[in-house]
Amino acid sequence: MILDQAFHLMMGSCPIYFSSWTPISRIPRTSIPRTSASEKLNVTANEKLNATAKVLQAVKQAEMSDTPRWWMTQKRAYRLADSLKLYPGSPGCQLYPNSIVCEYQKLTKKKESIPDLIRVLEARKNGSEVPDPHVAVIHTRLGDGLCVEKDKRCHRKSQGPSDCWNDILDCAATFEKPYYRYAYPKEYYIKVVQELKHVNKVVVMGNMNHFQIRASRNDTSVDERYLSHMTAFFESQGFEVQLRLNGDPDKDFAFACAARTFVKCGGGFSSLMAGVVKAKNNTVLPTNMDHDILYTPPGFTPTWW
Repeated sequence: MILDQAFHLMMGSCPIYFSSWTPISRIPRTSIPRTSASEKLNVTANEKLNATAKVLQAVKQAEMSDTPRWWMTQKRAYRLADSLKLYPGSPGCQLYPNSIVCEYQKLTKKKESIPDLIRVLEARKNGSEVPDPHVAVIHTRLGDGLCVEKDKRCHRKSQGPSDCWNDILDCAATFEKPYYRYAYPKEYYIKVVQELKHVNKVVVMGNMNHFQIRASRNDTSVDERYLSHMTAFFESQGFEVQLRLNGDPDKDFAFACAARTFVKCGGGFSSLMAGVVKAKNNTVLPTNMDHDILYTPPGFTPTWW
């Protein structure tokens, strides 16, 4: 309730638009005191309010960015993962001549070749931002990865505002069985926290403007609420949280692929980044995940099916 009040008070009714590496096993591990997820699963009201303020500030900064959004200027939006998977209709050099996709397509005709993709990233690495060794990059599918109220293409049963963080049925899923999730709930990140022993900071990366599996919406309150829950949770576990929102997809991709520790979510973009990180002998979390966190309960049929 306090979190929702903070959104209404702070936002009103205005919508927001918008080189070398070392295996993680060789990095000195520091002992970082924090409360374990099993000891403290719920955040306080103040933690929620502080996280909300941080998220709203990050969204505002992303909105004010003067970086040209080249990936959204063409009739067909830039789709890095789909293009590398050779999905029909995915754009390439003709629309995006200076992109990772174009350089990949010039190098190889193979489908989703991680070694070739690494070669492309290595050739572009000069000036690229690289995460600190003790930072984990968390990719989360915002935009179409989160359900909204009365969203017929989601599995949600509850009424009122969508809350993917606390209800898996409010996390958007694929259109075919077993309904694999794009965004993940709190239970997923509880398991992630249990494995983040060598990390003192997380960078949460996502794009509210990503709409591939359904039409876009102007209301970003669902994204902001989800990010606020996630931010408050990780801060309550003793991590510093940085938000990296609505950025250049090629720069975000290169940044995450350079991480020593990467936390994936659903979708092809996240899977590709995880593939690169693994190929470099770095760490992708969680290492073991129960299927009931990622899939729709057996026997449940979505309303749109």
